[in-house]
Amino acid sequence: MRRAALAAADWVTRHCPPASSLLVCAGPGNNGGDALYARWSCRSAAIR
Repeated sequence: MRRAALAAADWVTRHCPPASSLLVCAGPGNNGGDALYARWSCRSAAIR
C-alpha cells in the first residue's frame, strides 16, 4: 500500500504546482487506504 501511495503522491507533486488543491475520493478497501496515504504524502509537499 505504501509504495503505491508514494508513487501516486510523487506523480501529483511533479505535475501540480505547490499550493494546489487536491480532492481525494476514497472508498473502503485497499485502494481507499492508498488514496488516504497518498493524500497525506501530498500534504507534506504543500499541496492542500
